[in-house]
Amino acid sequence: DGGACLVQLPAGATAGSEWSPELPAARWSDPLAELRPAQLVHGDRLSCAVLGAWAKASADDLLAAAGACLARLEDGAYVATIAEHASHACAHLGRVGLDMSALLRPMLRNAALRVFGSCLRAAASHWAHALLTVHWAAPPASAAAIAALSVGAPPADGGSSSPPMPPMSLLRFVPVAVLCNHAMAAFNHLRPSAAYELRDSAAQDLASTLAQCAATLRGCGAEAADAGGAEHHSMMVASFRDELTPFLAACLDVLLPQWTPPDALGTRQTREVQDDGWAAVLGRGVADALAGPREATSEAL
Repeated sequence: DGGACLVQLPAGATAGSEWSPELPAARWSDPLAELRPAQLVHGDRLSCAVLGAWAKASADDLLAAAGACLARLEDGAYVATIAEHASHACAHLGRVGLDMSALLRPMLRNAALRVFGSCLRAAASHWAHALLTVHWAAPPASAAAIAALSVGAPPADGGSSSPPMPPMSLLRFVPVAVLCNHAMAAFNHLRPSAAYELRDSAAQDLASTLAQCAATLRGCGAEAADAGGAEHHSMMVASFRDELTPFLAACLDVLLPQWTPPDALGTRQTREVQDDGWAAVLGRGVADALAGPREATSEAL
């Protein structure tokens, strides 16, 4: 009937003796089986073994369920929601020694980076298709027209705590402006679950994506020259290198700033933290991709 029952041991049975288990007629629902918890299990070792096995099985089930759920997510907000619920659950489980935050943290970190990388790959793919539709013979929008659009816009330098504003000059080149929007969307997916430890991995993904997009733009140089749009192409290259790349590097610093040691016991840290140089890495990677393998090799020599 699915009910559990107690095992009745013969009188005088020891750990090394052989005996055949006898099942009493009383079930858990019978009054005869209503015993105190201390009478159900004898010995601390047995109780610890039972509770330990149950805790391990429950932890494995929770980790498996969280991993299966995180693998299907494509939105950074959902990753942050699961992280919030997991943090709340681990805070309660920690009271009984079952805090699994150290095991869940790598899974949440990988899920956030996977969503961020997926957005960047989609941006690079759209960039490659957008360059195929550019009319290189047509001149880009004039700087005066873009300046007229920026009248009344908030200043770009709103302070160190304010998010940077994209340069209005990017609107002169529609593919560059669209790529900027896609990169900002990727940052927005990462923003709800941004942590210091994600900075290096996110910067590497961003650097590889920008280098790939820059190489694609460099490959359009011959087509632009044949269409009489060499100047158009060179202006787009300058906008990509001198405006888009520094702006995205500034966004990375705002979203995932470099870790600085906190003040200890009211004493401020006097030693300056050395810059990790990711802004320079982004700029150098884009410059090398735009220059081509030959020019980059000659500069290195």
